[in-house]
Amino acid sequence: MPVESRFLNLKGLMRRFFSVLSVFALAACLSESTTGPRDPSDQDSDHSLPYEAHKAILFSPGLWADVYVPTEGSGPFPAVVLIHGGGWSGGDRGDFLPEAVHLASNGFVAAAIDYRLAPAHPFPAALQDAKAAVRWLRANADSYTIEPAQIGVVGSSSGGHLAAMVGTTAGVAEFEGEGNPAFSSEVQAVAAISSHLDLPGLWRSGTGLGILAIERFLGSGYRQDPALWAIASPITYVSPGSASFLLLHGTEDTRVPLAQAEAMREALVAEGAHVEVFFASGANHGFFFSSIWNLPSMEVITDFFTRMLNQSG
Repeated sequence: MPVESRFLNLKGLMRRFFSVLSVFALAACLSESTTGPRDPSDQDSDHSLPYEAHKAILFSPGLWADVYVPTEGSGPFPAVVLIHGGGWSGGDRGDFLPEAVHLASNGFVAAAIDYRLAPAHPFPAALQDAKAAVRWLRANADSYTIEPAQIGVVGSSSGGHLAAMVGTTAGVAEFEGEGNPAFSSEVQAVAAISSHLDLPGLWRSGTGLGILAIERFLGSGYRQDPALWAIASPITYVSPGSASFLLLHGTEDTRVPLAQAEAMREALVAEGAHVEVFFASGANHGFFFSSIWNLPSMEVITDFFTRMLNQSG
């Protein structure tokens, strides 16, 4: 399939800045001041909003999701799972609140999820949880007006690694975990932001600053178990059947160098899979959450999911 390279045209994209600014301001007002699971029946009842929020829904034992369902249009809607970053050992589903609201306001069911964290729960626990979330959405498609054949996933940094693993490992039994086994964990589209995609390559390059986080996540250093580092790498599983990919990366990322995205793009192209890139010129590892880059990046992601996930089902 064709490869589309997307580089930032900041001047053009910022003309659309204010068209989506109100959505993110609204999300900030909705952010929670407390932590921990909430009553699953708690949901946003303001019918003037373009979405309905279902908070703290238990999708797997001990794991919750916040699910945002569009209120405009009849559906069923494509769905997107949002996977937070944090070095596989921190963060929570609230980190992606503005992005979930943005997607729900643009016709997607958005599910921001928690997952088990390292080092208490090393690989592949977090991946199994992400796949469990996809299966749970399919199992509950009618309840949330979801088109089960059209599910995407987006993640940043370590969350992007998990998203990319979900998009390349459909049918790999040891990664499936438990919950709703009658439903598939396959996804149709992946947006991976500043992501670890080739763990052995990252170690060999000697340029990434996140090696300790990977060791905590895997429970082993590269020299002790290089095979495990390859097993935990999305690039290992790239095939013609991989999901469509959008790779977003800062060109000056010193934690996860741009070479990671470039290698993944080359691997996907070689297998004939669909891949697009968005390289943020001069930006570092956390560019996606910066005031300059977040809104333009979200427009690219929304456009990608709109094209890759058939809105009509």
